[in-house]
Amino acid sequence: MTAQEADAALAEMDQRAADLNAALELAAAGEDRVHVVDMEAVVTQLRTSGLMVGDTTLDMWPFGGLVSLDGVHFTDMGDAMVANAFIDAVNTTLGTAVPQAELAALLDQDPGAPAVMAAAGLDACE
Repeated sequence: MTAQEADAALAEMDQRAADLNAALELAAAGEDRVHVVDMEAVVTQLRTSGLMVGDTTLDMWPFGGLVSLDGVHFTDMGDAMVANAFIDAVNTTLGTAVPQAELAALLDQDPGAPAVMAAAGLDACE
C-alpha cells in the first residue's frame, strides 16, 4: 500500500466514524434517557495535553499509560478515564454527584502504567 492509499483509507475511516457519530447523535436526540459522550473530543484532548495523575503525565501513545502497547485498546487507567468521562456526563446532565474513579489509587496497580512497565523491564525505545 502506498502512502497515498494509506492516507485515503484513513480519510475514509475518519468519514465513516463521523457519519456513525452523527447518526448516533440523531438517534439519541429524541430519547430523554439516552446520553452520548463525545469520546472523540476526550481522546483528542488527551492526545494534545495528556492526563496528569499525581506527578505522572499519562498520554495516548504506547508506553504512555492510557493505551496498551498495541496503541488501540485502553489500559486499566484508560478504562477508568473513560468511566470518568461518562460519570462527568451523567453528573452534568442529570445533576447527580456520582464520584469519579480514583485514578491515583489505580496508577501503581495498572500493568500498563509507565512505571510498572519500566519496573518489569519494558520501556519505550528512545
